[in-house]
Amino acid sequence: FAMYGSDILEPAIRLYLDEVGYTVGNRKIELAIEDDEAKPEVGVTKVRKLVERDQVHMVIATVHSGVAYAIRPYLVGRKVPYVIPLAAAKNLTQKDRDPFIFGVRFGGGQLDVPGAWYAYHNLKLRRILTIGQDYSAPREMLQPYADTFTQLGGKVVKQLWHPLGTSDFSPYLTEIKA
Repeated sequence: FAMYGSDILEPAIRLYLDEVGYTVGNRKIELAIEDDEAKPEVGVTKVRKLVERDQVHMVIATVHSGVAYAIRPYLVGRKVPYVIPLAAAKNLTQKDRDPFIFGVRFGGGQLDVPGAWYAYHNLKLRRILTIGQDYSAPREMLQPYADTFTQLGGKVVKQLWHPLGTSDFSPYLTEIKA
């Protein structure tokens, strides 16, 4: 997840701040950076520090949906504008939307439903197995895919979920082969 965070920070956020001279109106912008380590509990601790100690006026975070869900209630409760640059969990800005939350990314499932349609109609697939990391974003992306595929007449024979950071996929490959 660090790679995604730096990809957003360096070319996007810093480029914009350079363009506007780190000012909005007559106010100077200061950028405070924290690492949530892709861990919800760390994200909450870091956001509390930013808001309470550093007195930030806005938070741009995070690329990990689990962290985004964890920090959301705190930021909404404090009415701190919260810009979500990548975390794809759709309920952050759809079902649980709030006027202080701004998603500037795709929502979970948005890119996946057309994929199910393509797999069924163009690839002529009728039975599928899905596999994804076991946290909110992949679940929110694969469920609309599976639902759409099923509605079209296909069958989802199994959904596998592996822990974040899995490096040995041999048990999953064995299950897929079976």
